[in-house]
Amino acid sequence: MPQPLSIGLLSQGGREWIGGLELTKNTALATLDHCRATGRDVRIHVICNDLAHRDYLPELAADPWVNFIGGVPDGVVPSERSGVKRLYRKLTGRLKKSPLGRMVRDHGITFLYPLHKSCPDVPCRTAAWIFDFQHKHLPHYFSAEDLRSRDKLFRQIAESFSTVVLSSESAARDFRAAFPAHADKARVLPFRVSLPKEWITGDTRETANAYHLPREFFIVCNQFWLHKNHLLALEAIRHAVNSNPRLVVVFTGSLHDPRSPKHLDRVLGMIHTLGIHDNCRVLGLIPKRDQVALLKEATAVIQPSLFEGWSTIVEEARLLNKRLIVSDIDVHREQAWDDVIFFDPHDARTLADAMARARAEFAGFTAPAGAGYDALRLQFGRDFVRLAEGA
Repeated sequence: MPQPLSIGLLSQGGREWIGGLELTKNTALATLDHCRATGRDVRIHVICNDLAHRDYLPELAADPWVNFIGGVPDGVVPSERSGVKRLYRKLTGRLKKSPLGRMVRDHGITFLYPLHKSCPDVPCRTAAWIFDFQHKHLPHYFSAEDLRSRDKLFRQIAESFSTVVLSSESAARDFRAAFPAHADKARVLPFRVSLPKEWITGDTRETANAYHLPREFFIVCNQFWLHKNHLLALEAIRHAVNSNPRLVVVFTGSLHDPRSPKHLDRVLGMIHTLGIHDNCRVLGLIPKRDQVALLKEATAVIQPSLFEGWSTIVEEARLLNKRLIVSDIDVHREQAWDDVIFFDPHDARTLADAMARARAEFAGFTAPAGAGYDALRLQFGRDFVRLAEGA
């Protein structure tokens, strides 16, 4: 009989990097679903800077198989993506007394993930995770200090761990190219998403009405970060309104880019300059349930990003069986399915054309949400358990 699993998940993200929180949540839920389906005994310990993360992750906080461990010293777990370079700063001096080692022993943790610095006193299996190599593809979006910091961090990971997890084959290729001597350490584990069933099956038009949205609209669900390509989306709207003056595109996501604090001003200024106020709804960060309702109501989901490690919004569109208009980048080719519409992320007219095509092709599309997605999520949970077991 398989041994019980006790998994320590270092909670990622925060209000400014919702994707990190979503990754923590989705990893835990897929693992729990797989273990319950197979009768496997598991306990998941979510390790975070403070117990306020329970408020961000209510699905986990309500699960009896999940335990939150708070009070971790600052620098051990990043509260925002920009803090990843500070990860484990306080562990560098006295490793024999590291807080992670103590937590692992106190809670009987058998697997700890994701790590970014080797901790010799941690008495369990571990694996590292590298989110992506965006800084190699879009170096102009990073300061010289950030470029050096990421190179140093990723080199440290490659040299210190026997297993390095990447979320896509695209990211794994970048890892092998950057660290050929450690190429065999790469492990590809694309994540899948989980949403409460009542969010998927419930009536969502009332939510769209509460946000004063028309019957037909497109939606972009990305943080307002430079590489998410909002400015090109706005240019595309300007072209698209020539043939569809009532076109509306909804934008959700955190409004602050820690690498470029003035980016939102550029976005809002461009909306004004292009004269497309009536065609844009910038909602900012809204409750997750509301976001899912708007995804369901949208004519199609637009993902214009210039770079991704693996896209949460693409996964959510797939789970909800929504039509998707997506930038033509390697990871989206890897992640997408048959009837996705691709566009050139450097050519606004191709996105405008894609929106027009979507209106014509997707009218009245009512395929059931969630069809076939459960198998993908359970496979993710199974693969994560295999990682935790060292298989």
